[in-house]
Amino acid sequence: MPQMATKNSPLFKIPIADINDFEAEWNVPFFTFDEDCLILGSETWLGPDDLSGRIKLAWNDDGILLRAQIRDDEVVNDNPHGALYAKDAIEVFIATADGTSFACGPTLQLILAAPQPDGTVRHDSYSGDKADTDSFLAAAGRRVPGGYEIQVLMKWGLFGMDLAAAKTHGFRFALHIDDWDSRDEPNNQNQPRAMSINGFFYFGKPSLWYPFNLETEKRSDRDYNMSPYYHPLPIPRLVCDGILNISTPYPVQFDILDAESGKLLAALPESTEATFKCPPSVKRLDVLTRIPNEWGIRGYLSYSVMNISGTIQEIAPLLSDASQPDRQTQALGILSSIEFLKYQKDETELLWRLRRLAGKDVSDAPNMLPFLNLMGESDGMAAVEFARSGNEYATLTVSWGTLPISYTTLRRYRNESLASDFISEQLAFRRRIDEKKLQGFNELWLSRGHRFNDALPWDLDIEHLVSVTCGRDPQRAIRFLPEDALSISPVGYVRHDDAPDAMVAMMKQAGLRELSEEEAAKEYGHVIHVGTGNLNSTGSGYNYFHSLNGVETEIVHARIGDLVIITAGNILDNTLELLEAIRDKRPITRAEVERWRSRLLDSLGGDAPEAREDGRNLHSGEVHAHTNYSDGTGTPGGMLFEAAMTGMDFLTITDHGTTIGAEKLTKALEKAGCTFPLIIGEEITLSKAYHLNFMPLTSCIQYNQTYNAYVDEAKSQGAIGMLCHPMTYGTNLKSFWYGDFKGTGLDAVERRIEYIDKWRRLGTAPVVLGSTDTHHGLFGHMERSVILAENPTPASFADAVRNHLAGMLAPDLAEYIVADERVTNAVRAALADTELPVLHSKRIADVFATTDFITLLTEAPDGVGAKPKYGDGTPNETIIPYIMR
Repeated sequence: MPQMATKNSPLFKIPIADINDFEAEWNVPFFTFDEDCLILGSETWLGPDDLSGRIKLAWNDDGILLRAQIRDDEVVNDNPHGALYAKDAIEVFIATADGTSFACGPTLQLILAAPQPDGTVRHDSYSGDKADTDSFLAAAGRRVPGGYEIQVLMKWGLFGMDLAAAKTHGFRFALHIDDWDSRDEPNNQNQPRAMSINGFFYFGKPSLWYPFNLETEKRSDRDYNMSPYYHPLPIPRLVCDGILNISTPYPVQFDILDAESGKLLAALPESTEATFKCPPSVKRLDVLTRIPNEWGIRGYLSYSVMNISGTIQEIAPLLSDASQPDRQTQALGILSSIEFLKYQKDETELLWRLRRLAGKDVSDAPNMLPFLNLMGESDGMAAVEFARSGNEYATLTVSWGTLPISYTTLRRYRNESLASDFISEQLAFRRRIDEKKLQGFNELWLSRGHRFNDALPWDLDIEHLVSVTCGRDPQRAIRFLPEDALSISPVGYVRHDDAPDAMVAMMKQAGLRELSEEEAAKEYGHVIHVGTGNLNSTGSGYNYFHSLNGVETEIVHARIGDLVIITAGNILDNTLELLEAIRDKRPITRAEVERWRSRLLDSLGGDAPEAREDGRNLHSGEVHAHTNYSDGTGTPGGMLFEAAMTGMDFLTITDHGTTIGAEKLTKALEKAGCTFPLIIGEEITLSKAYHLNFMPLTSCIQYNQTYNAYVDEAKSQGAIGMLCHPMTYGTNLKSFWYGDFKGTGLDAVERRIEYIDKWRRLGTAPVVLGSTDTHHGLFGHMERSVILAENPTPASFADAVRNHLAGMLAPDLAEYIVADERVTNAVRAALADTELPVLHSKRIADVFATTDFITLLTEAPDGVGAKPKYGDGTPNETIIPYIMR
């Protein structure tokens, strides 16, 4: 059994080095930056010559040394000294291994711009305050064909310690390489492409950076963890069928240990192939892959492997058992967390979900996981999800069968001050109508106003929209209809040079005083901006938002310490009772769900018994979701389990410019015998023109066509078309948006409902579909779609939309169901149907009854190497009304 003297990576000592000597080779390992390291810009990366590199780290008596050899076909470093982004640059993040602080602060960030032609390397350092590095840092560089090289000495004094202290503390590192080329947008203030050995989500978490020991010399008789210096071997992270099969590109010796006890289970001879049968009692394995001698050292790569064979066998019967809907819902969450392990090593969520399934209290779980307690006693009608991009964002969905009756978002901030600031920013653009007292909350607000989402600088349509700023939140600019802007008690308006006369007249008629831009910046209240000014400039410093649904609603913001809870306030009694359960982290009961459902039904006008049969043919689902095959963070299979867990009957995957993830999952479902309805869709992404969803599709739509060609190709595949986030990426369709939507040739619009009555009067109203546009791998927020069909197949979904037998469910809006009368009555009948939860549980049981879960988990795609496509759409494309063609 190997003696694992250290699990830290070695940082080897080298002799005194001339920082300007680029010819002498450092005989230490290097970090390799290639396609596997891309964290930003995979869609614009043109290959290794565009961006790749090698970085070496070592130390001597003077300090830590870094040597970088970067391939970059166009070196650009013209940002001013001190800019947050240096364009082409190397970023080094340094912390102590034990979490203590340097003299200058807890961590140190060093930004090294690509060298000037004369070899000068501009650098900036940041810590608690901006650090003084001039006297503690020596840097030199040179341009070489196809890139550049940099050498840096970070003297021990930079860290406020001498060599002896450095050996005691140890270090942690994160390394990034940034790239900016002339083909990128001139006003782009961010890095279009970046590579990292640590990953994008870890740069703010020093405890996850690579740890290093300071090694005096390389020794052949020691084991070192060589993970930072090698490409990862293709070792499976999950064992689903009890057999660990390993295949490697070169011969490796495998030592397999029980991770819990440390017992050596097998020492397999050096080979490129290995097979090991996992004992059922062993839940986690440590696989040590002994690496051949390189650089005069002997090392290993350590991999953690979960043996979930027994877990799958345990939970599979629960999924086809409609008599235990609460355990069925929890089992779906377990399958999703297993899927998540395909590309994340942290099994914490899985372990705590298993504990909750066993009926145990999880109040002592870390981060957001204690909210799993909300599940378990409500007949499967409470589902808790966690964002796949981090553990500080969770959602709660409370359902009546397939109908969501409450959505709640829970966000944890770094401290109480930031949590309170967030609420203050939200309230800056809402009118507070009441403040309710509920024990145990630091803040509790009921606000009336618009929900906001992201927008873009060029979305400002000065003929129809104004921008609103507020001194309480100086980085935010909200795009509003002028009538809505006037309703939030503005203190004045700014008239920009291109302000339409009619808009200015409206402001004057409202009695507002005219302000200069300088005066507006000092105002604590709301200021309306008429015209463009600098409010459509990428470099203006503003973050842009727009009304998510186009209508006002009531929202509750609550805070407990650093936790912020956001939920609907339309039925306040429901909300206060829900907040009590969240505050106490206790299971939501069946009696509570029935009470909340009853109040919601009363708000809709009560039962519609004549529509009872329609009510039992209602199916809800998602029509806009992204996986890790584009810019999402959930695997396709994991998102399917999440959808079922939250009460959905179907899932549509609409990755940007690709259908690969959805197609692969479809094949996996067929092979595993699973009949959960999956719809293949695609989002056509033309950033300054329009974003369109087409579904269902049989193949990916060809890119860079004209608008009408897109619609034609989608219709030839039997798909319906939906305009996505219309006020954010729909500027080329604004004449139809403010006029007659029928001219778009589309069948549906996403979320926004402010013009639905006007379109209905014209007789050309599209169907409004609800969605999350999720990128986090969860669904318990925003809205949901509902269709009226006997079975929610891809074809019946499209037919339902075309025949207006579809609509939007919006627990967060005063208008819970947005649909034609037949669908609205079906929803009322379904909410009154006491058997609906049982019927839904039977549906879920039926679709999973014949599923081979081992096959499904094995065959479901993991997204590794996936690349979405984005089009080159022009904002100036003229769209001919579809009905006139």
